[in-house]
Amino acid sequence: MKKSIIALMLTLTTLSSSQPIPARACAGGGSGGYINQNAEFVVPPQFASTTDFSEGLAAVKVGEKWGYIDLTGKLVISPQFDIALSFADELAAVQINEKWSYIDKSGEIAVVPPQPDHSILFTFSFSQGLVAVKIDDKYGYMDKSGQVVVPPQFDVARKFTQGFAAVEIDTKWGYIDKTGKLVVRPQFDNAESFNQGLAAVQIEEKWGYIDETGNVVISPQFNQATRFTEGLAAVKIEEKWGYIDETGKVVISLQFDDAKEFAEGLALVRVEAKLGYIDKSGELAIPFQFARASNFSQGLAAVHFNRAWVYIDKTGKVALQPPVAAANLGIFSQGLARVWVNPKSGSRC
Repeated sequence: MKKSIIALMLTLTTLSSSQPIPARACAGGGSGGYINQNAEFVVPPQFASTTDFSEGLAAVKVGEKWGYIDLTGKLVISPQFDIALSFADELAAVQINEKWSYIDKSGEIAVVPPQPDHSILFTFSFSQGLVAVKIDDKYGYMDKSGQVVVPPQFDVARKFTQGFAAVEIDTKWGYIDKTGKLVVRPQFDNAESFNQGLAAVQIEEKWGYIDETGNVVISPQFNQATRFTEGLAAVKIEEKWGYIDETGKVVISLQFDDAKEFAEGLALVRVEAKLGYIDKSGELAIPFQFARASNFSQGLAAVHFNRAWVYIDKTGKVALQPPVAAANLGIFSQGLARVWVNPKSGSRC
């Protein structure tokens, strides 16, 4: 059970966030620490696994247990959890003996779900003051006091964004507001969260977009569609990816084998086996040359180039090299980035 939950955490981190390098230990051994943008270890490599900083804290694994460190590397919540997730809305989900709860930043249990032994954390973290919880076979929503404020009635429930959450009822998806009222009736075959006033929805085999009133504003025509960021969304037709604006107009032609959302003015795209970056006009800003790469964060992106991990700036120049050879790098968050070092010879993180 524990292994399956960890696998789900890593899958969600990789697919739904803007950080394609998940928090994990290297299969070949080693340890994780954190560097600053001067390439100095602020937190020396010492942990069995690490996560990015969020709200001033990062979950780290010491031996077989998880705890939390602050931005100086001090253990402020002692290692005691079997699983520990990042803080969001001032709370973090943790598991001890297959029982889930939420802790505050002092490490005290702040919220206990109605059924703590359930795999309740479909959305894992609080968002806009609420989190989806599973009670028996249905999902509802719980507030930070532990009260179930939206009764369990949904087959699947996503997190709240922009005041709305996508929910599934009898194989169809719609949207509720924070009172639990259905504001967009269940009618879609799949539905994603709102961002920038639009949400991707699936009707039969095609994806389009609706506005917050539920009106279809970009007709279903895409094989895949991502959320809007910085005014653009990556979409796929047949085998190629491009980008549309908020009117649905294709503004960057369908030409890529894979495409990620824009972050800090650039988007990570793939042609065949190589990754590069484009700007919002569709011009190639950094040539296709990387085997692995992350989105830009705080002005830098982690890339694997010439058999080494480094950070590049938005011109594509190497801006920062880790103080030691790294087996894996994370994105910068709150001024620090995860670095994984000293794997066994021949291993790959």
